[in-house]
Amino acid sequence: MSDADHLSAAVRQASEFASLGFDQEQLLSLVRRASDGPEASALFFWLCAQQSHAPAAKAAAEFASATRDPATIADILDQMKPAALGDDLRRSLWHAFMVRAEDRLSSYGLRGQALHGALLLAQDHKALLLRLKGSLADLSLDDDPHFLRHAARILGVVLAHSPENEFREKLAGLIDVEEASDEAAMELGLDALRRGLDSTTSEAAGLAFEEGVAWFRKAIAASEDRADAELYVRCTEILVSVHLNGFDGSHSAEIPELIEAAFRYSAVLGEEQEHAKPSWLGSQSAERLHWTLLAAKLGTLDATLNKKVWMNVARVVEDELLALYRSSRSILLADKDGGLDLIVRPEISAALWTHRRHLDGLDQWVEENEGTPDLPDAVAMRAAVNRSKETGLLHRPFHAESDGRELTAILDAGQVPLGARSGIAERLQAAVRDLSGDENPIVGQVVNGILSDMVRNPHYSGFAAARSLFTAVLIMTVFFLLHRQETGLSSDPDAEYLFVRRPKTLPLENAIQRDYFRFLRGSSLRDHVNMEVRDSGSGRADVYFSARGLHTVTEVKRSLTNRDLPGLLKDHGFQTAAYQTTNVSFAFLLVLDLFDRSKGLQPHLEKQISLGSKTPQGQDTSYDVVVMRVQGQRKVPSAMG
Repeated sequence: MSDADHLSAAVRQASEFASLGFDQEQLLSLVRRASDGPEASALFFWLCAQQSHAPAAKAAAEFASATRDPATIADILDQMKPAALGDDLRRSLWHAFMVRAEDRLSSYGLRGQALHGALLLAQDHKALLLRLKGSLADLSLDDDPHFLRHAARILGVVLAHSPENEFREKLAGLIDVEEASDEAAMELGLDALRRGLDSTTSEAAGLAFEEGVAWFRKAIAASEDRADAELYVRCTEILVSVHLNGFDGSHSAEIPELIEAAFRYSAVLGEEQEHAKPSWLGSQSAERLHWTLLAAKLGTLDATLNKKVWMNVARVVEDELLALYRSSRSILLADKDGGLDLIVRPEISAALWTHRRHLDGLDQWVEENEGTPDLPDAVAMRAAVNRSKETGLLHRPFHAESDGRELTAILDAGQVPLGARSGIAERLQAAVRDLSGDENPIVGQVVNGILSDMVRNPHYSGFAAARSLFTAVLIMTVFFLLHRQETGLSSDPDAEYLFVRRPKTLPLENAIQRDYFRFLRGSSLRDHVNMEVRDSGSGRADVYFSARGLHTVTEVKRSLTNRDLPGLLKDHGFQTAAYQTTNVSFAFLLVLDLFDRSKGLQPHLEKQISLGSKTPQGQDTSYDVVVMRVQGQRKVPSAMG
């Protein structure tokens, strides 16, 4: 019987290493030859079991250095239990895996599995983890792009446990690597969600969750199939919508799409068997399922709150209200309350005050469950509703059913006799003064010039409500442009994204989208503006305005190339117009211009807005589009030299 046969028999029979009588070099030679065979994994684990014998431990490390089959390493990683390895063997194996991962002459599949092996061995070993983090920080973006895709996922997992900006910046750099872009965007989205959960204010949490949505969408756009990103988009969009609009009765309609996304993801999960992986990578699947449950409960509660009567009060209170009131702990299984609760709890209080008929059921539950572990949270939730009642102030100062009487009066300005405007006339006159020649004639010239040209639009000219809607959106958007041109960082830190000048960390378009939306929500248009509205021209409108059965949109983009206003209209005008094919034939296009103009100097306001038109090929309907730019990559005047 040959030496190879003796070794194979010893592995099958789990014989003691000492019984073979092989010397070190003889054993290493046999292991190299057998490291890619059908019994390779069994050989590796037999060697690990014999690690008390120095030759066997050395041979196990040699196996990790010699095998050329990614599937063999993957099989080993699925079964490996690092805690059962001695410190010396763990370090030897980690070193072997890292050498394989950094060897650019090896295949990307082998390198990716080796990097995963290094993570598995390091994740609960402080010294090895520090060394792994150092290697990841030194990762070169000109490496094999397919390997960088594997590395992006490992980077994201390490970032989850060590939230350091250096890893975020490395992932941001991988966005520009086509093969790794979707994976990097996915990990940055997950990182944004974690930052949202750790936030200490509802505003910071909301912004982080919105950023997560943007990254997940980027992952979807960069890949043909990202079932995980699609699922997270559905989950986080419901949460963001609750934050922006409260429980307004619309979220339950999103449940079917959430279920479909969860089904697609579960099919992919079943194929990959990701749940079986023992490393930090495997925890991501459970995390997605928790987020799915959160979104489903938000949608279910949205429907429940709008019911006339709760047939099973105990189930609603325990399975929906209380579960969501302490969602960080009960659904996401965190060990403390966090940013998620800062968003959800005020909305629950606001909704219960709006639907006060259900408070008797909650009070009855509190009376009947004295002494139960759930009682403190139920009492706290009821007290929050009481505080809303006592102060007359909810998280949202206007109820969802507000008819926006003040804005309606403003929109009708010029159509309603002055004497009929009552107290609103003073507010209207104050707003008009903001655009008067005494304040800033340039702003007045810009607005009046566009309004004069809009006479050509049949809907603007033919419908008073359309004319008022266009005028209101135009004026408020010009105010936004003026605000961003004038206001510095010391007065408004939210403008920081306009002064980022590092090419690899330039802001995404959602930065200006959120900024613009926040500005509008604080204006007289607050009751008539929403963000990310679906089913507008069969698409999703970035910023959506509606009044009196009419609607228009502001499409938000970013531009990295040198484009003038007509060029931006050429690039994005048809998409903007596509949202308006069943309503008024005008819309708005807002672009974050990231082309570095004049070494940080922003153009004059007059050069940042114009009115253009687009007529789709084969049609005779012309759409008027107001094109607006906000300059990025800016410098403050004192830095101009």
